[in-house]
Amino acid sequence: MNFKSAFYNCLNQKYEKRFVKILTLKLLENNIEQAYQIIEEINQKAPLIFESYIKNNKTSDKIAIMHIRLACFFLSVYSSLRICYKEKENLLKLLEDISSQIFYNEIKFLLKISFLFSKNKLIAIWNYFILLQTSIIKLFFSDYIILEKDYQDQKIHIIIKPDIYVTFFEKHKSESLTLSFLSYFDALIKVIEKNYTQLLIEKKKDLNNFTISYLIYYGNK
Repeated sequence: MNFKSAFYNCLNQKYEKRFVKILTLKLLENNIEQAYQIIEEINQKAPLIFESYIKNNKTSDKIAIMHIRLACFFLSVYSSLRICYKEKENLLKLLEDISSQIFYNEIKFLLKISFLFSKNKLIAIWNYFILLQTSIIKLFFSDYIILEKDYQDQKIHIIIKPDIYVTFFEKHKSESLTLSFLSYFDALIKVIEKNYTQLLIEKKKDLNNFTISYLIYYGNK
């Protein structure tokens, strides 16, 4: 395993570990008696889904493999919890809430660093995403993210359309999970709402095209 593969593998493990930790607490809070059995089932099922998909959809793209593994884990969680949550909407709400917490600390840290270089928080965020666009986005998201800025109206628009997730969930006849899975980007919303109240952030879902967009702007605009 080369360095890049090891790096992506570490990120996958961190995502899965954090998700399981938060999910376990949620299940216990909701008095789900078989909580630990469900967690064990998820941990066993996710690698099998991943191995099967990779075998039948051969790819050597390391970024794609990382994202497919993330999606396999999310699908495993969803399918294992269906027996406990009869209402699909309630289950998706639970998973979206958990997903939005996964990368909270990383987003908070990177935004804090970017704000050291600009008093204008919106410009600082844009600089932060420029950094992402040239390095982290290329490293993690290929061309799945589109960024637009409007300095005159002081707005930033982030558009997320990861075709790889759409393809994966369509092949598993679970298209409705695509946007719920993408909720790990909602960590940005949580960070801004908690730490930078002078900024507003809106989220819009396009259910037909499986895209999510975030609009960031000053509250007095």
